[in-house]
Amino acid sequence: VEDNEVEDGILLIGERELQLPELPLDFLNTNPAMTEDNKLLVQGDMVLTLDQAAKLYGGRTGRKATYKDEYLWPNGEIPYKLSKQSKLDEDVIKSALQFWMDSTCVKFRELKTYEKAPNYLYFVRENGCWSSVGMVENEQKISIGPGCDKKQVIMHEVGHALGFHHEQSRSDRDNHVVLFLENVDPDMRFNFKKERDNNYSVEYDYTSLMHYQLDGYSIDPFEVRTLMPKNPLDAYLITEKSGLSFRDIKLANLMYKCGSHCRNQLTCYHGGYIGPDCSCRCPPGTRGRQCGSKFQDYYPPNVCGEMVTSERIISSPGFPDQQKKDTTCIWWIQAPYGKRVQLVTKAFELENRYVGTKDTVLHKKCIWDKLDVRTDNLYMGTIYCGEEIKKGEVFTSSARDLVLEYHAMSPYRKGFQFNVEFLPVRRFNSDIGKSCGNSFKMKYDVSYHVTTPKYPNNYEPETKCEYTFWAPSSTDRLHLHFYDFIFEKSLSCSKDNVTIESLVTGDTQV
Repeated sequence: VEDNEVEDGILLIGERELQLPELPLDFLNTNPAMTEDNKLLVQGDMVLTLDQAAKLYGGRTGRKATYKDEYLWPNGEIPYKLSKQSKLDEDVIKSALQFWMDSTCVKFRELKTYEKAPNYLYFVRENGCWSSVGMVENEQKISIGPGCDKKQVIMHEVGHALGFHHEQSRSDRDNHVVLFLENVDPDMRFNFKKERDNNYSVEYDYTSLMHYQLDGYSIDPFEVRTLMPKNPLDAYLITEKSGLSFRDIKLANLMYKCGSHCRNQLTCYHGGYIGPDCSCRCPPGTRGRQCGSKFQDYYPPNVCGEMVTSERIISSPGFPDQQKKDTTCIWWIQAPYGKRVQLVTKAFELENRYVGTKDTVLHKKCIWDKLDVRTDNLYMGTIYCGEEIKKGEVFTSSARDLVLEYHAMSPYRKGFQFNVEFLPVRRFNSDIGKSCGNSFKMKYDVSYHVTTPKYPNNYEPETKCEYTFWAPSSTDRLHLHFYDFIFEKSLSCSKDNVTIESLVTGDTQV
C-alpha cells in the first residue's frame, strides 16, 4: 500500500480512486501552538490581546461574540490587504468575504496599494490558520496558511476577525455537548474552558461553522473524540458543515445592528431576525412574512439511521451491492427495560485502513469508511473498517443501549448487515439461600426507597439481592444516597457487601 500513488489528494489503489478526506476544521490538530511572531494561539486559532485573555481566562467575562463594542469594526466596514503570498489564494479569500457580505451588512473593501487605514485586515500565508478576535490593532494579520485555502476555513477565520469566539466555549455548552477531557492532551485542556456569554439570545448551534469538530485536540485523531452532542443521533450535525449556519449569520447581524435602521421593527417569530433589508429572515423549518409558520425543526433530519426499539435487521445503504458514497448513518438501539442489545454480524466489508507515511495522523486510521460500535456507553466505542468484524461476531451492550455510527466515503465496498436481538439482563443465580430484588423505571422528581430484607432488623445470611434502576433517559444521571449502612466487616468485603455498577459505563465499586 505504501507504493500507491497520491496525486492532488487522490489515492490510486489499483484501478480505484479514493479521495483523501478533507475535514475543514481539522486544522485544530495540525495548527502550531504559536504564530511566527510568538503569539499564543488560544483554542487553536485565536490570537487574543492581553485584555481579551484576562477577561476570557480571568473569570470576569468572555463569549462567543466579542465582549466590547470597541472590538467591533465601526459601521461594519472592514478594509483589508492581501500579502504577496496570499495572492495565490485571492479567489477563494474573496469568495469567502463575499459570502459574509451577502449574508450581513458588513462590508469588506480591499485597500489600494497607496491607501492607508487606521485598522485593517492583512491576509498572510504563514504557518497555520488563525486570526485575532474583532478589531484589535492597526495591521491585523489573518493567516490562511498552506492547507487552509478552503472556503469554509477562511469564513471561520473571518468570523473570528468579526468578533466571534467558538461555539462549544459558550457557558451553556454543557446542556448540549459532553466533553471527554481525558482524550485531550493535558497541556491543551485549557482550550475547552467555558466563557461567560453575550450571545444576543441566539441559541446554541451544532451546525455553527464556529463549532469544534468532534475530535478537536484529540490525542488520537480519527479514532478518539473529545466532544459529542448529548443526543448521539445529533453527531452528524457537527461533522457535516458546508458554510455559515443560519444562527451564525443571525449573530453577526445582531452584533453589527444590521436591522437597527429599519423604521418598522417587525416581530420575527421562531428565532427569526430583521435583516439589512428590513424584512424577517426566517430560520430553517419556518416560513411566512414574520416566520410565523413552523413546519419542521431547525436542524435537518438525518436521512440515514434512527432510534431502534424493536428486533430487526440493520443494513448499510446499498448493501449487498455497493455502499453509498458520502453517507453518515447513526442507529441508537434501545432494548426494553430489563433487557439489553445483542448485535449479530451477518456481513461486514468497508474500505481498509490507510497505511501511508507513518508520521501522519492518517496512518493506520479508518479515514474513508468506519463503523463505531458503542456497547458500554452512548458516546465512545471501538472503530472498525476493512473486514475487521467477522461474520457471526457478536456484540452485547452493557445496559439497554447500543449505538452504531457509520461513515462512508468510498463506493467500492458492499457495506454491512447486522441482526438486532434483545436479551434479558443478567440476574443473580444462587444455589443456596434466598434471593430478592426488583427493577425500577425511574420518574423525574420521584424518589425510590429500598432496604435489605427485614431492615431495620438484622438481614438474613446467604441472601443475594439485585436492584436495577433505569433512568428516564440514557442521558440522565441517578443519585444514590445511603441513609444507613452497617455490614459485617471482612477482608476486602469478601463476605457481606454491596456492589454498585453502572450499566452505562461498566464502572463498579464494592
